[in-house]
Amino acid sequence: MIPVLQPSMLASCRTIQYQQHDDNVDDDNSNSNDQQKNETTNVTKENNGKPVLLSLLQSRLRSYYISYRRHRYLRRSLLLVWAIVVFNSTYLLSMAGSEEKVEIAWIGESVMELLSITTTPPVDICFITAQYASSMEQTDRLVNLRKESPQFFTDERNKSFFHFFAFTNRRDWIAKTTTREEEEEEEEEEGKNSEKKTRSTQTKNGGDDGGADNGWTILLQEFPPQTFQRFITQSRWPKFQGFRHETIQGKCDVVFYMDGTVLPKGSPWKFQREARRILDSEAQFSQQLHPNANKDGGGIAGEMERCRVKNKDIDTNLQATKEWFQAQPDFINDCVLYQNTYFGYAVTSPSFRTAADFAWGRFSLEQDSWRDQPLWCYTLHHFGIQPLIIPSTLFEYQGDRKGGNKHTYGLDAATNAQQYYDNNNNNSNNNNNDNNNNNNQGNKKEFDNRNDNNQDLVAK
Repeated sequence: MIPVLQPSMLASCRTIQYQQHDDNVDDDNSNSNDQQKNETTNVTKENNGKPVLLSLLQSRLRSYYISYRRHRYLRRSLLLVWAIVVFNSTYLLSMAGSEEKVEIAWIGESVMELLSITTTPPVDICFITAQYASSMEQTDRLVNLRKESPQFFTDERNKSFFHFFAFTNRRDWIAKTTTREEEEEEEEEEGKNSEKKTRSTQTKNGGDDGGADNGWTILLQEFPPQTFQRFITQSRWPKFQGFRHETIQGKCDVVFYMDGTVLPKGSPWKFQREARRILDSEAQFSQQLHPNANKDGGGIAGEMERCRVKNKDIDTNLQATKEWFQAQPDFINDCVLYQNTYFGYAVTSPSFRTAADFAWGRFSLEQDSWRDQPLWCYTLHHFGIQPLIIPSTLFEYQGDRKGGNKHTYGLDAATNAQQYYDNNNNNSNNNNNDNNNNNNQGNKKEFDNRNDNNQDLVAK
């Protein structure tokens, strides 16, 4: 018969097995501890009693190497995915047209700027420019934003943070300006056909010419006829005092001023990044260093010499400016010369407001040069203000947008605003006189007709 173990006997057997297992574990632990002690002793002996740091370092490096080998396939997979993305992007760029290339580049740029987009809230940015002249031919050909800078209007999430304002003394002159592309098309069309087709763009507040929209909102900022004799002076008010306009104060955190010959070409988030950099800086404004600051004698003297040679101002104005500079106790010629073609500033920047108010206070007197860069150089030196350097990738200067005078001025520029207002007054008076004469002639004719009728009645 096969012996059968009772339950009490089975429990005893299990207890004996557990005790044997525990004894084996203890033996293994003791053996491993002894082995580790022996290895440490051997290492210490091999190193002539030196610490075992080298051995520990080797062990750590060995573990890193093992971990790397375990993940080598993952690393290779990531490299393969990256290579595929680069290859596809290169292929798309080589096969795409110009417009598609811009879209692809914009997508890549958006990916690179994803962190800044998601981590910093957008600010309201205003672009302002000025167009003041005595005739439409003298104004610059303002950029058609919707055609030449469409990136500010295509992104539905962000376009509400960008605003474009054009200050002027005549609303219809900006509403009827054409872009360079449209003028080239018109010239080609004129060569083919005898009839010339005129096409113009329309601003949000412009006249009635087809309902197009070039992206600019017109701010009509006129001055009383006796206030300024020069249109150049009027055009500098938006440049240095635009932050005082109620629309700018209500809509803008940061302002980017640009001449009428400038195209904003940076992506919206590049402008957002620059606006945030301006707000976080001490001076809270940025602009471009003058590229010719060290030429023609350097500094203010060099800039004024270039104005004289290029007919940017007249000799009497330049001489008056030199005399005023020499009368200032802290004047130096070699101040940092900046270019005022475009710049950015925070609307509430104390530094910019202080400098702009000082420069405008002198400039608006119309007693010397109408060029603002020498005066601005001295102003920043006078107050010890150092702006940021604005990135050159945000704007593009386009000289062929200049108006009829090509930004050269003679004696007539000293009083062109006053002459414009006087001519308007004379024309208005002449029109009133003509209307009065017409009314008098009409009344006289009516009176003569009444007399003739009365005489006919008497005769009857």
